[in-house]
Amino acid sequence: MPDKCYFLITFEVKPNSIPNFEDTLGSVQTELPKIKGCQSVIVFRHDNAANKFTLLEAWDSKPLHQAHLAQMQENGQWADLEEMLLRQPTGNYLLTF
Repeated sequence: MPDKCYFLITFEVKPNSIPNFEDTLGSVQTELPKIKGCQSVIVFRHDNAANKFTLLEAWDSKPLHQAHLAQMQENGQWADLEEMLLRQPTGNYLLTF
């Protein structure tokens, strides 16, 4: 069985894009768990910065998550997301201990 992993990613959003980004996150909370291999996603807003959001995603495996990211890049979803950001998001894989 593949090793379960978590992916933690933080986005810093352009102030004028916050409402659109929040709409996107609402969709992510509903749709991402329907993707093969995604077990769950939790969305956080930073209490010290209204334009910072962090997602904690649980996946069956790192390769399944990477396949999802590749698909987002291929179909242009990632580019649409990047347009709302001040800078590239930071992300890390977290493996169960």
